[in-house]
Amino acid sequence: MPLLAVLFRRSRLLLCAALAANVFSAAVGVVLVALINEAVAAPDLTFRGGWRLFALLVLVLFISGVWSQNLLNRLGAHIVRELRCMMVRRVLATPLATVEALGSHRIYTLLTNDIGNLSWAFGMVPVIAMNAMIALLGFAYLGWLSPLFLLMSAGLLVLGIGGTQLLLKRMRGLFEENRRRYDRLFRHFGSVVYGGKELRLNHPRVAHFYNHQFQTTVDRLFETGIKSDLFGIVSNNWNNLILFVVLAAVLFVAPMVEGAGREVVIGYVLTLIYLRGPISSLVGAMPALSRGRVALKQFDDLELPPLSEAAEAPLAPAANWQTLRLQGLRFRYPNQEDDYSFAVGPIDLTLRRGEIVFIVGGNGSGKSTFAKLVTGLYPAAAGTIQLDETLIDGENLNWYRNHFSAVFSDYHLFDQLLDDAGVPAEDARVRRYLEKLCLEHKVTTSEGQLSRTDLSAGQRKRLAYIHTLLEDRSLILFDEWAADQDPVFRELFYCELLPQLRAAGKTLLVISHDDRYFGTADRVFKFENGVPHQLDVGPEKAVGAGH
Repeated sequence: MPLLAVLFRRSRLLLCAALAANVFSAAVGVVLVALINEAVAAPDLTFRGGWRLFALLVLVLFISGVWSQNLLNRLGAHIVRELRCMMVRRVLATPLATVEALGSHRIYTLLTNDIGNLSWAFGMVPVIAMNAMIALLGFAYLGWLSPLFLLMSAGLLVLGIGGTQLLLKRMRGLFEENRRRYDRLFRHFGSVVYGGKELRLNHPRVAHFYNHQFQTTVDRLFETGIKSDLFGIVSNNWNNLILFVVLAAVLFVAPMVEGAGREVVIGYVLTLIYLRGPISSLVGAMPALSRGRVALKQFDDLELPPLSEAAEAPLAPAANWQTLRLQGLRFRYPNQEDDYSFAVGPIDLTLRRGEIVFIVGGNGSGKSTFAKLVTGLYPAAAGTIQLDETLIDGENLNWYRNHFSAVFSDYHLFDQLLDDAGVPAEDARVRRYLEKLCLEHKVTTSEGQLSRTDLSAGQRKRLAYIHTLLEDRSLILFDEWAADQDPVFRELFYCELLPQLRAAGKTLLVISHDDRYFGTADRVFKFENGVPHQLDVGPEKAVGAGH
């Protein structure tokens, strides 16, 4: 599997070191058991190699145990770090329309629950290797003591393993069921966070949401979690039972077997008691592997793009471009192929450097979809985008996107301000912008870090506007920026800020319903059913043009 192959490649040194340390520690432990068996069986309870050898082996076992456990911890932490970085990079490399179709709750579950389960399973590999080596060497020693007893023990252990597999199969089904419920749980969390206003205004909705959706999901997660844990407990105790059955069989059968003297029986009993721990650990690791298998299936089912090697930074945006041409551009949302699904296009539009273009239209007319299409966030189903003479395709899409700054209607406000070089913005420059937008008494900045972002909607959008100023891109998109502003800042935006940006050579795409300000635009395009039509709007025709 590609993800496992990447993880093995990136963790191979730590993994090999942890395997070697655990195997070495296992071998030392088995040698110690053999020496103890000899000492117990000897009439005078003496070690063949003497107490110095015993003390040395105990010290080596202690050091190798600490070393192996430390390597295991480092391996687990390394895997979690790699998985988080890999999956965030893969999500960022996934087309926006695909991520939106998947749903944020699935992404959250992937980055939290699934990464934890997969890293836990991956971290079990050295543990399994160590305990498997202990079991292998231990049974080899048992075979050396008595081949007959080994065959009898192996038969009983096969019976135990068969029962364990049946339990694990049932556990895997519960893990898969739980994973689907985690998706629902994260969706409910999103409702709590983002639907707080609606829930607080509607008590019956709160009661239904909590009692019939959230509580139901939590209760079922609890039930399946308890069931899966119970199967794990039964599995561990089942194997303990089998081991004691083996011990009893050895003790009862020994008197009837010729040559099975006291030394053989003592060696068998002590070795099996020692192997009880490693075998239980092997069985205990099976649920972790099952959870990892379920988590890996979720990674594969999302079909995120494979992780490429470190991508080269895109070239610097074109400094002196003059025209941006959209020709025959079309877009249809994924998995919506019926006759009534919404589509945008065809769009034939030419934007010129240093002009203000308003995009207007009713709700659902295609304005926001057009915004994501023109900025390169949505892939066009047909048509072309051309910046001067450069045709935009998959090879130069990132370069094209870097010509844009945008404040979308559902924008995310970052608390770190960066300049056009991608480094923290100068505080003096930020303070000038804060004063210009009357935010200096609300927000301070240190090394470009905003002191707070928990402001009103209008104030947050003013902070987002500062982001666009600092990025200094030649194309700027404002999606309903003025909708949350009071009359003073709405006037400032249309009559002062936009003209200043145009004078600086910026091309401005402004999605707006403020028809009284249409006269400030060079051109106005109205979307209807996903297709734009230019309006004849001048200063004297501004009022009422959007209706």
